Amino acid sequence: MKRLLFLSLSIFLLLSGCSFSPVETMKELAQEIPGAEQLDIVTPEETPVAETPEETEKTVAEPKTTTKLPLSGKILLVDPGHGLNSSTATEAIAPGSSEKKRAFVSGASGKNQSEEELNLAIGLKLRDALTALGAEVHMTREGHETTLSNIGRAELGNQLGVDLSVKLHADGSSSSSVYGTSILIPGNTYIKDAQMLSESRRAAECILAEYVKSTGAKNNGVVVRNDMTGFNWSTVPVVLLEMGFMSNPEEDAKMETEAYRELMVQGIADGVLAYFDEK
Repeated sequence: MKRLLFLSLSIFLLLSGCSFSPVETMKELAQEIPGAEQLDIVTPEETPVAETPEETEKTVAEPKTTTKLPLSGKILLVDPGHGLNSSTATEAIAPGSSEKKRAFVSGASGKNQSEEELNLAIGLKLRDALTALGAEVHMTREGHETTLSNIGRAELGNQLGVDLSVKLHADGSSSSSVYGTSILIPGNTYIKDAQMLSESRRAAECILAEYVKSTGAKNNGVVVRNDMTGFNWSTVPVVLLEMGFMSNPEEDAKMETEAYRELMVQGIADGVLAYFDEK
């Protein structure tokens, strides 16, 4: 019925020979023809314009822009030192070595915190900071208990193929006046991979520099160690940060505060960023 009415209007207009605005005239005539008011008369501006195939293809093809995070694609291992385990087992300090050391040790302690507790607290914060920068972060432990020995921690990093393993520790001394931070790296007594040793040193230098800058801690330098099981079993770049002396009352007290811990984590994260920026 609507189609018939529309055709009638169209024929009438053609025969009239009048000048008109098609839409307005159609609307006027619709008032005079019975049933024509049911027609939907659409103005040009109301008519939807279909996208051309080219426009549709462009819309589909345009990718969403995403911001690449600075550590995207990097795999890191955060290793909070020690952990609770009562085992008295020993293990070889290096593949093929007859020298053995305890697989699990308790670590240092301060007035109100143990080294295990401090290492874990900083480790969890560092995990979150590095994840926010885009890294894929793995942990050797996320609680106080641990089942991974020193060899197990090294082998986890090897199996994951991490770009860097960061071990977190705190120092202790028989003298309460000793303070400051140092960073340990593997030596070449057992490790013959020159690139791994070189990358470990470079990562250590970057992390130590940024950690000192962030915290204001005394810089005690980079220390080479050949007797550490966690180093000698590693095939990936690895460093061990001694974050401060728990045997020094002032430094121990600072490492208890959230404000100083934030500076510690910021310094380590900045150091990791600096290391990868140089690559």
